[in-house]
Amino acid sequence: MILEILLRLADELNLPSWTARNLKAAYDEAASIPEDREIPYSIAWNAYHEMLDNDSDLSLLSMAYGLKVRMPLCEQIDATGAFVF
Repeated sequence: MILEILLRLADELNLPSWTARNLKAAYDEAASIPEDREIPYSIAWNAYHEMLDNDSDLSLLSMAYGLKVRMPLCEQIDATGAFVF
């Protein structure tokens, strides 16, 4: 389901389809490391965010996905960074 949404957004943003596939693969790789493995977990997520910082297409697609799909824990984050439920 996530890949289908990413592919649709990539098409809407005129990005190549590999952008969606690369973003999904990078996210899945980072998310596969359990939080209790603190160092590998931190390294993986830092690498993921660095990838987004260095690739404008991946960053744009990630941002578009975040705007399209709400996080299930809350409705939004307020100006102070607090979750609004």
